[in-house]
Amino acid sequence: MRSGRRRRGFLTRVKELVWIDSHLYARPTGARVVVAPPYRARLATPADLARLEADLTEELTATKAELIRRRAADPDHQVAVVTLPTGEVCGYGHITHGRIGDDHLGLDLGRQPGVAHLFDDYVASAHRGNRLQVALLTLRLDAAEARRAQVATILVADTNHASRASVLAAGFRPVLRIVTLRGPAGRRSWALGVRPKEKIRASGSWSPDPR
Repeated sequence: MRSGRRRRGFLTRVKELVWIDSHLYARPTGARVVVAPPYRARLATPADLARLEADLTEELTATKAELIRRRAADPDHQVAVVTLPTGEVCGYGHITHGRIGDDHLGLDLGRQPGVAHLFDDYVASAHRGNRLQVALLTLRLDAAEARRAQVATILVADTNHASRASVLAAGFRPVLRIVTLRGPAGRRSWALGVRPKEKIRASGSWSPDPR
């Protein structure tokens, strides 16, 4: 009976392990910022950061809002927002300069000079369907170029078909396959590739579709 419990316990733990496939996409930095009226896109101001909980109250916890503010205070990070003319924040996205990592998936590819990594995009449900993700992407590509980054990267799960379509339409191309194991102890990811740094930097040598 004891071994049976152990066997059942072992099977339960195995079922809790989940394999996730993602790809890291890259393209050269720089883009014309595309945002449809009446929305506006900009790097977050202190006023934008202060009203995150009020504007996204149904969808953003106080803990997450504080995390976004801490990121914005880090000189290696930038936060982009889309707003209405009233100042209401409708969505946000992040950039980290010189490093590729994803806390959610437990990925860290280390220091990557000249690379801007885009991550943690979000658009409030009431404003989806207005191409705000495109606005956040193009704004951050422009901001990355202003900081002299040559290549921008973004990590997208293979099952996230909408986001994958958006990044491909924005000129990104897959450069690395990322595999993640999710289990009771958390998540850990690995890049499959012999020389990931060289592959990422080489992506800056071609020109994306200007559309």
